[in-house]
Amino acid sequence: MNGLKCIFLIGILLLPGTATAQYLGLIPPGSPQPTVSVTGEAVVYVTPDNCNITLGIEQKGKDAQTAQAVVASDSKRLVMALNQFGVAQSDIQIDLIMVESHHPYASSDQEAVARQSLTVTLRDPAKVETFIAQMLASGATSVLGVDFRTSELRKFRDQARQGAVKAAREKAEILANEFGVSGLTPFSIMEQKTWEDSWYGYWWRSRGMSQSQNISFDARNAGGQNGDVPTGQIAVRATISAVFTHSGPIDKK
Repeated sequence: MNGLKCIFLIGILLLPGTATAQYLGLIPPGSPQPTVSVTGEAVVYVTPDNCNITLGIEQKGKDAQTAQAVVASDSKRLVMALNQFGVAQSDIQIDLIMVESHHPYASSDQEAVARQSLTVTLRDPAKVETFIAQMLASGATSVLGVDFRTSELRKFRDQARQGAVKAAREKAEILANEFGVSGLTPFSIMEQKTWEDSWYGYWWRSRGMSQSQNISFDARNAGGQNGDVPTGQIAVRATISAVFTHSGPIDKK
């Protein structure tokens, strides 16, 4: 009988992972697999090599035809200025002209407002300020957006992903060690994505929403401290959520 008991105890000790902990009374039978859930984040700072600038044209007129004609004329003048600045025609996207007629407050006269937007890809981000100043003097009435970008997004996004994965793994190991558990095994991994909306046809409607490069830019910050983006750079970010199973308390024998 004693021999049978010894064989039975040896069998328990050889059970792997969670099963061992369950038979030893550390994890109740039927309990879900114990896990450690973490999030890893990483950012890669990159000097942009192009940017998208959305320019707006807005003009009023006594009627829709007049307002539309003025905007069309300003648009042609603006495109000429873009070409003179060295912007290729393929780097210019022209939105439709939108016209709205209404009666000004406390007036019986009708008035129309026409608007159009143009999105331009500037291949030299260092010229942004000069570019904007010249375009505002050449028919554009507003700047609707400036989006700094990199043509090597995939390369830098993969670097950010690798950093996020490493951060998630290290965080899980720290937590497991502090709580005295071992045997971490990846169970599920998910990349979290953050989208920024880019709307064309700014006024009262949208022709569609485009997917941003998942980057951010801060031209005002000079130090890049406290998580801010250093001057003149964009931040390519990645966030990874991971769940690890573990085999229970560390055997200190």
